[in-house]
Amino acid sequence: MSTIEATPIWLRNFEKFNGVKEIKGKIHAKEILELLDWADGNHQDSKTLQGIRDDETAYCSSALCGNFEMLGIQSTRNAMARSWQNWGDMLGGPAVGAIVVFWRGDRNGTQGHVGIVVGRNSAGQLIVFGANQDDQFKYSAFGVDRVLGYRWPAGQPKPTKVGFPKLPITSASPSRSEA
Repeated sequence: MSTIEATPIWLRNFEKFNGVKEIKGKIHAKEILELLDWADGNHQDSKTLQGIRDDETAYCSSALCGNFEMLGIQSTRNAMARSWQNWGDMLGGPAVGAIVVFWRGDRNGTQGHVGIVVGRNSAGQLIVFGANQDDQFKYSAFGVDRVLGYRWPAGQPKPTKVGFPKLPITSASPSRSEA
């Protein structure tokens, strides 16, 4: 990979889960549980963040933590989406592969959502790949009015194409739920 404009490894790895859905009831999606097992940074101990052991709990942050930890990149190791606001390095705008933190419910509240930027649509929305978007891993469109910030893994080469106009144009349906 000669330039950072190539798809970052953390996005490529996370996209492998595209289409994985929650399973309601006593059985849970093994792929989701595997990511949750990695989320605390110690895959060997079979503990999960805040005791999450099912795929019906809000798991966007935990799944993202697991994704980074699988790759040897320390995550926030926190189940709260807004914990990503202080992780890594701040970016001045969106870039492919950037972690984007959204508010949910109330801009000043504690609830949020987190995912990875993949592009923008012609309607002016971000296209984000994430977990627990309509109870699955998928690409979804989000309004930029919900963005709290963009982050980049510390120690990783920074993108040269930063800013909404520099994102590739793509499409996805709006997310209806991240809870």
